[in-house]
Amino acid sequence: MKHAYLITLFLLCTAHLLFTQPVFRGAPVTPPASETFSRHFTDYGLFQVDAPTLNRYAKSNSGDFELNLQLGDAYHWVLALQPNDVRGENYKLVAATPEGKQEQPRTENKTFKGKVLSPLGEETRLTLDEHFIYGFVETGGETYYIEPAWPFEPGLGEDTYLVYPASAVINTGSYRCDWEGDPSPDVHELPAPEAGRVILACYQVDIALAADFLMVQRFGSVNGAESFMLGVLNNVQSNYDDEFNHQILFSVATLYVSSCSSCDPWTSSLSSGNLLDSFTDWGNSGGFGVNFDVASLWTDRDFFGNAIGVAWVGSVCTDGRYNILQNFSTNSALLRVLQAHELGHNFDASHDGQGTNFIMAPSVNNSNAWSNFSRSRINSFINAVASVPGCLSICGSVDPPVAALTSSATSGCVPLTVDFSDLSTGQVNNISWQFPGGSPSSSSSSFPTVTYNAAGTYDVILTVSNSSGANTIVLEDYIVASPAAAPQFSYSVNGLTVSFNNTSANAQTYQWAFGDGDFNNVLSPVHTYATDGLYLVSLTASNACGPVTVEEFVIVELPMQAGFSGNSLLGCPGASISFADLSTGTPVEWNWSFEGGMPAVSNSPSPSIAYENPGVYDVSLTVTNALGTSSTYSRQNYIAILPAPEAIFTYQYAPGGLTVQFANASTGADDWLWEFGDGATSSQGNPAHTYSADGNYTVTLTTTSQCGQDAMTRNIEVVTPPIAGFSADVLAGCAPLTAQMANESSPNAATFQWFFPGGTPGTSTLPDPVVDFNAPGAYQVTLISTNAAGSDTTTLTVSIDGGPQSEFAIEYTPGDTEASFENQSSNADSLLWIFENGATSTAESPSYNFSSDGIFPVTLIAFNACDNDTLTQQVEVVTAPAASFELDAAAGCTPFTTQASDLSSSNTTDWAWSAPGATPETSTEQNPSFTFAAPGSYTITLEA
Repeated sequence: MKHAYLITLFLLCTAHLLFTQPVFRGAPVTPPASETFSRHFTDYGLFQVDAPTLNRYAKSNSGDFELNLQLGDAYHWVLALQPNDVRGENYKLVAATPEGKQEQPRTENKTFKGKVLSPLGEETRLTLDEHFIYGFVETGGETYYIEPAWPFEPGLGEDTYLVYPASAVINTGSYRCDWEGDPSPDVHELPAPEAGRVILACYQVDIALAADFLMVQRFGSVNGAESFMLGVLNNVQSNYDDEFNHQILFSVATLYVSSCSSCDPWTSSLSSGNLLDSFTDWGNSGGFGVNFDVASLWTDRDFFGNAIGVAWVGSVCTDGRYNILQNFSTNSALLRVLQAHELGHNFDASHDGQGTNFIMAPSVNNSNAWSNFSRSRINSFINAVASVPGCLSICGSVDPPVAALTSSATSGCVPLTVDFSDLSTGQVNNISWQFPGGSPSSSSSSFPTVTYNAAGTYDVILTVSNSSGANTIVLEDYIVASPAAAPQFSYSVNGLTVSFNNTSANAQTYQWAFGDGDFNNVLSPVHTYATDGLYLVSLTASNACGPVTVEEFVIVELPMQAGFSGNSLLGCPGASISFADLSTGTPVEWNWSFEGGMPAVSNSPSPSIAYENPGVYDVSLTVTNALGTSSTYSRQNYIAILPAPEAIFTYQYAPGGLTVQFANASTGADDWLWEFGDGATSSQGNPAHTYSADGNYTVTLTTTSQCGQDAMTRNIEVVTPPIAGFSADVLAGCAPLTAQMANESSPNAATFQWFFPGGTPGTSTLPDPVVDFNAPGAYQVTLISTNAAGSDTTTLTVSIDGGPQSEFAIEYTPGDTEASFENQSSNADSLLWIFENGATSTAESPSYNFSSDGIFPVTLIAFNACDNDTLTQQVEVVTAPAASFELDAAAGCTPFTTQASDLSSSNTTDWAWSAPGATPETSTEQNPSFTFAAPGSYTITLEA
């Protein structure tokens, strides 16, 4: 199962009492969609932790301190911690750089140890830095690890942390240890003591730690690599502190970190054995620069095969005091076991059997248990090397212990049983408890159980001591034993609502049962019952001592008021009406009375009653509750049963119109449908309807109600005055003219009277008579159409024409070639003029330009539909001549004679020549000759 949480930590600075700790709280965060975590764990949680705040708080305490770490709903730990700097007094942090070795400043302590504040007081270890939380918490028989989550998923923030139980670790590979075995010293194991935990001695093991450049790349800095290695060792320390006959206390003498790609002083081989040899040679040649008993080199390279670590066996304090550790996994549970395993080899432990669940199993697992075989080997080895000069050292002097305790409860009801736990820090040799008022009143157990049988407030006193002194803590009024609760209540009733007044004593919580299946836990509730009745009410008052119950009967009753309604107040004969009880109170008995109904009485809460006959009827209801209270409610004329409808109507009509007024005399109807016989309808009660034409119409009225329908039908004749109208096949023509009349009067016309002045016959009563017109003229024909509603008259004019009379006048001025003609014809519709050479015109009064002089006939033909007429007149055209001539010779010798040739226009009739100086000097001939006797220049003139 996966748990994902977004954690925001809030530091509550209220640590002023023993059991008041800073609280760090959180909220869920969703894990990434990838299978990064589920491949490694069956159960885990992700948290966004305010590590800088937690780090500053922890480092602000020089001594013991407590904190409350609450991670969502999954993890809640109250921890008592103390600084536990695994670095020695002369610790050096050395970084190998391109410029050489550089000693780094010593930072504040990062490692802490402590207990879980619980009856079992299980162990916890944490390594803290600005953005670094690393360690474990043991509780409830399970070990929970916390570590940065970004090594698993780089996309997560630097303060996102992973929490998981050790039992949820999935070992994804068969990772093994390539241990190097050399003969061990001849050692003898000391016998184990008979009693519980007794440490014969405490030995300090100076350890040197190293990391290659790949580790710096992995953790981002020299400081990051330091925090990681100190964190793993702080976890490993718990595998060596009380598991053997002697306590093993690791103290880091130095930490050497390669901070550049060319700074590793060891081989770059991927063989774990080759790297162990290289690390051994480097360490023995003074690479660390300090004295140490054992050394570990961490690397992030991936060794050949499944090897993840290698160590010399039984090699502490020898030239083979080295081990190699591959950062093969991102989870701290397996890395803790890896270093504990390789150090176990250095302390002469060999592998346990394949598949065993111990630290020294050949394949690294998540177990933190030593086998008896491993314990025996390590105990014997420590006995041997402890006497070797310069190997190991006795742990520092012991300070007096500091008393501290916790308990399963501080208050409760008698008899109150409390489990106490010793949380004292330091070396504790003796424990003494004092429990005034308790049983027992004293104890020397680390986890005593005490019972308080009498109510009261009691102190608790704990004294712890060792060879250096004693320390006592007195918790005044620590235990509060309370008496049992005393429930009591009163109440007041208002209808169905009861107000309860709680007067209980010594109670912390309350539970009310109201006798109707409802419950409440408020102090003094107000409860409303659904119905009248007698109810057993119980109040259970509780405190730490348990529940106590008191009971009392309560009677509730609503005032009775009868009331009802029917689902329909109108109906038809045979209708069934359902009645509903609307009475207030809680009736248990109903007595109905139904006038005119079947049945006439009923005791059902909701009866259905049939009514067969029309009429108006009363209804009455009497209700009674369980206490015998009655109420009656009556409704007069409440139910109306309606008769079936009957359709009746009359109408008013005045001949000559199209509108008929209808009068509805129907009974028992809710709706009306009129059908007027022409396709039109109406739902009005008394409609007026206008027909579009005369005719006989069948009118039907259908009446409807919820009780049925009825219909009545009547025939109506609608008559209006006729509209006269006619046409003729000809309305104009030439005499004699015969015209056929076509009667177009409205269809409702009954008789006709025709009048034909100038015609034969002069009158007619036929619908479509024929008439002759023999003389020209305009004649008015009249038609009178008549029926019972009236008459109508209309007229048309017939025009009779005769033939045309052709006549015209001529306007001509001699000398011109053009003459104008004025039409003076009568009764002509069109004209045709005929001029010389067949030229024509249809103009009303044309002009014509003649081609030459002469007498020309002009003809006018006048036309109309009846005939044509022709008139011809003569036009004489006379124009002025144009004089012109030529001479056969214009120059010569005297006597000189020249012949004149007339070239004048053809209409010339006379010639007058003048030739002064010639003989003759004048002439009237057309072509004369002239003789000039004397030389000179002469002029000849012709007038035509």
